[in-house]
Amino acid sequence: MEAAGPECQECGRAIHEGRASRLYCGWSPASEFDESAPKGIGAACIASGPRTFRPGATTGSLLLWSLIASVAAVILFKNALERLYSTEDSRRLLLLSAAALVVVGPLAFVAHLLRMALVSVTILPGEGLLLSGRRRIGWSEIDRVEYHGARYISDFVLVRLLLDLIRSISGLVTGGLHGPVRLMLLLLMVGVSLLIPPAAFVSGVLFPVFFLLSPWQPRIVLLLKGGERLAWRDLRHEADFVALVERGIRSAGVAGDGPIE
Repeated sequence: MEAAGPECQECGRAIHEGRASRLYCGWSPASEFDESAPKGIGAACIASGPRTFRPGATTGSLLLWSLIASVAAVILFKNALERLYSTEDSRRLLLLSAAALVVVGPLAFVAHLLRMALVSVTILPGEGLLLSGRRRIGWSEIDRVEYHGARYISDFVLVRLLLDLIRSISGLVTGGLHGPVRLMLLLLMVGVSLLIPPAAFVSGVLFPVFFLLSPWQPRIVLLLKGGERLAWRDLRHEADFVALVERGIRSAGVAGDGPIE
């Protein structure tokens, strides 16, 4: 896990170190001392105009998974049709496995593309939200916004851990060790290096796809004051969306309390 940095002075959450973009509202400790830096929500999340959010955070992982699942399904179908000497139960198992791979692979990816094309939510600064069905929701109608489900972030922390281990072993190897100890360390470096591709595959493909297709899929839930719940799953730039919605809710609350001083 990444070390949590100081708390954001805009949204109050901890700033996570080592990310190219801020996790939530974009505020940086440096901006407090930089007069030219944008104040408050930060450059990454400032919306001078309407900003549209769509599903698709795991599109790359799901595409790679669908290709792998398609190849595996073709192989299983081929084996089921060619192995005439096999029992009926084994052929049925191969066919069912291939069909399952087609469902969770290419069909799931097609459904994902359709959701990306049909589902959207647009933030209208000073007004509220515009849904893909042209429905408008004012900031004053929103009670709160929440994260639901598993919040897995594919940050390749296991890969970075293995790379750090390789660097440490490399330092020992170049530190003057000789003989059998040096050979053992070199073999250990090779073994750790071989673990990097499967670790990257698990962290960057299997885990995101598993959570997306599971009941624990990550989603953003919007709770309206009238009791209605709206949800978006696999939203791209979800942290920006949540930060902007929370900012809109706060601005509506301040406007309802009276003029801003």
